[in-house]
Amino acid sequence: MSEGQAILVTGAGRGIGRAIARLAATRGWSVGVNYLHDERAAHAVVEEIARGGGKAVALRGDVADQGDVAAIFDGAERALGPLRGVVRQRRDRRAGGAARGHERRADAPECSRSTSSASI
Repeated sequence: MSEGQAILVTGAGRGIGRAIARLAATRGWSVGVNYLHDERAAHAVVEEIARGGGKAVALRGDVADQGDVAAIFDGAERALGPLRGVVRQRRDRRAGGAARGHERRADAPECSRSTSSASI
């Protein structure tokens, strides 16, 4: 059980991100549900987690944008407390994913946050 611990899952409104967010919540994690376009889907995941007794918050933002990344982390930490980890979904560029040159390495100074690795 991971009670009192929080993670952020990018792309958590649908697909594998949704499944990861739901699984983490069933294991006691508070979950930041990040989305870019589908607000309704993200809020549905948050509601689903809440119905199961978990805690989650929907956070809109583009993980390829430095300002959005800071706002996503700040919003998650305000709502859930310190983050223990981040699960980042990476879309396949061939399937309309992020354009080249817009991704930043997680260890880049502008994206750095203190998190610990955690097993879900």
